[in-house]
Amino acid sequence: MEHIRVAIVDNEPLFTTVLKKMSAKILEKTSYSYEIDTYESAESLLAALSSRAYDLFFLDILLDGMNGMDLARKIHGKAEAGNIVFITSSSDYAVESYEVAPLHYLIKPVTMVNLEEAFRRFFDAHREPSREETVLLKDTSNQKVLLPISDIYYAEIMESKITLHTKGGTLFIRGRMDDLQKSLPKEHFYRCHRSFLVNFQHVTGSRRYDFITKSGSFVPIAKGNYRLAVKAFSDYLER
Repeated sequence: MEHIRVAIVDNEPLFTTVLKKMSAKILEKTSYSYEIDTYESAESLLAALSSRAYDLFFLDILLDGMNGMDLARKIHGKAEAGNIVFITSSSDYAVESYEVAPLHYLIKPVTMVNLEEAFRRFFDAHREPSREETVLLKDTSNQKVLLPISDIYYAEIMESKITLHTKGGTLFIRGRMDDLQKSLPKEHFYRCHRSFLVNFQHVTGSRRYDFITKSGSFVPIAKGNYRLAVKAFSDYLER
């Protein structure tokens, strides 16, 4: 990716102008060329998507007409590779927003520090993994496997066999879940159950006693850990 296309949707012209300038200031420090387009409504963005594509969307949730949450659902249907950052004056929609797997969630007034964090997450999501972002494992046939950490959706263990559910399918390894957990970055991976370890990078939401992943899988949450697990995911989104 050498060129970044950004769409900002907000019905407050002054805020939109300021956010565009702040975004341009951040992008000017990178090696990427960029375009930033602004829209005052969900409908105007959807019309533009028939002929334009964007890499990153900043969406106000409280829009006139179609709200930003419904707009995000439609964007997922038209631009699956798009990344969404919600911007709003209220945190009331944080739990509902999990459904569309937002890249970040910003509360107005947006500071440069918080906006830089949103862009950092975007760059991290599109960067090719380095060796430091991989984990070396041995499968059940004792073959070494170098696996990108970001490819792991979740892990589950039965007896001494761990099943890793990844973008490329399932991988079976032997060992202890405690050891696997220690080998993975704690800022992304959460032990939601004695037998399950989930990667918050791939969680789109939760229902009672389950996390839901982008692959459509349900990862069990221990009943006694439910409140802490949901709070951990909420904290993860707001970091």
